[in-house]
Amino acid sequence: MKFRFESGLQIVNDLIFYCHKLGAAEYHVDYLPSPDNIQLCVEAKIENLSPDKLEEFTHAMLQHRQREIEDSYWAISYDLDNPCEPTLLGMMLDDVRIDYDGEILTIRALR
Repeated sequence: MKFRFESGLQIVNDLIFYCHKLGAAEYHVDYLPSPDNIQLCVEAKIENLSPDKLEEFTHAMLQHRQREIEDSYWAISYDLDNPCEPTLLGMMLDDVRIDYDGEILTIRALR
């Protein structure tokens, strides 16, 4: 990927935007780039996240990585009516773990 660092930041931005749509009030982000990968962690304070919304988000994010769309990621993400489509984000990640403890939604990802 030509813009590895920038695309990682775009993914974080889209995750935060989606969390905001779910009702997040506060955010904490860890962005750890290395020569081999980027580790991302977004924590969002979301009280009363419905089980249905959590399941929908989790299902969308757990897509297999599809490297063939990575060069088109920027154009695709801004052409959609919803710029933070979780399914598209899931396709950009190697591994995703999502946890919700009733107050904090934690999204850990490896790219």
